[in-house]
Amino acid sequence: MAIPTIEKREEYVGYAEHCVKLARQTNDRESRNILREMAAEWLRLVDAADH
Repeated sequence: MAIPTIEKREEYVGYAEHCVKLARQTNDRESRNILREMAAEWLRLVDAADH
């Protein structure tokens, strides 16, 4: 797996933060869960790059 650059890692964290922000703004439980899962996946990509 290619290691993302610092800029890419920051971008991934930003995507995760955006997903969390959207999840907090929605009243739809299914959408909220999907957005939280998406945030978790972005953070897994960052974590995988660190190891």
